[in-house]
Amino acid sequence: MRREMEQMSIQIGLLQRAVSNGPAVVQDTGARLRIPEPNAYNGARDAKEVENFLFDIEQYFLAANVEDEARKVSTATMYLTGDAKLWWRTKYAEIQANQVRLDTWALLREAIREQFFPENVEYNARRALRKLEHTGSVRDYVKSFSALMLDIRDMSEKDKLFTFMEGLKPWARLELQRQRVTDLGSAMAAAERLTDFVSETRKDRQTTSNPVQNKAGQFEQEQAPGEQAGGAAEEQWMLPMRRPA
Repeated sequence: MRREMEQMSIQIGLLQRAVSNGPAVVQDTGARLRIPEPNAYNGARDAKEVENFLFDIEQYFLAANVEDEARKVSTATMYLTGDAKLWWRTKYAEIQANQVRLDTWALLREAIREQFFPENVEYNARRALRKLEHTGSVRDYVKSFSALMLDIRDMSEKDKLFTFMEGLKPWARLELQRQRVTDLGSAMAAAERLTDFVSETRKDRQTTSNPVQNKAGQFEQEQAPGEQAGGAAEEQWMLPMRRPA
């Protein structure tokens, strides 16, 4: 009976531990979850490199359940290499001398941005965004727009949507307006679907077009309706396919 009471006490302790610390249950059962570590940052002065590093570190904090601010700082700085590590060594000496204060993740994050973020990156991104136009495929336009938006932090959702729509070709803009997209995410998703629809329809036209005989007696593929030189085929072909709103 005494042995059974001891075993029951152990089980109760494990259950209490499970309630207070969820991940411990996974470890006790032997099914430990391996959390991938973030990539190190070497101090490259590239906006996307900086933001990707900061994002990966924050995702790691969430996955590893790191909540203590001092532990966040010590963990993040372990992934600094090259010029970034040299910068941190200087900052660490200043911290020890009480010259600066970087004892929270928010302070460290802003210090990293201030030190390594390229100058005028947001200004240059806004200039490039203003000039960006849908001249090739829809997918390429969406990709370029998304890349520039990573460097712009404070644009409102309405301005994002307006800028994206204004850069589209008229036929694509009208189709998205017909679908009544209300934010940038839904507009990009709708534009990607247009890309797939255009591609599939082109394949269908290529397989269903009939060969015609020219004056020399040779057979050629009949030109699909609305298909013209100069890249205007998409616009002229898409308009008749629209459904009424």
